[in-house]
Amino acid sequence: MIGGEPVAVFGELHPEVITNFGLDHPAAAVEIDVTALVRIIWSE
Repeated sequence: MIGGEPVAVFGELHPEVITNFGLDHPAAAVEIDVTALVRIIWSE
C-alpha cells in the first residue's frame, strides 16, 4: 500500500497450479496496478 491505496498483490502459486504448468520449482506472481501508481505520483 502506498498512501493507504493498494497498488500491488503478490504471492506464491498453489502447488497444483505449478504442477499443471509442468514447473519443477515453486513460483511467485505479482500484479501491479499502474493506474493507481500514476494517480499517487501525480497527486504529489
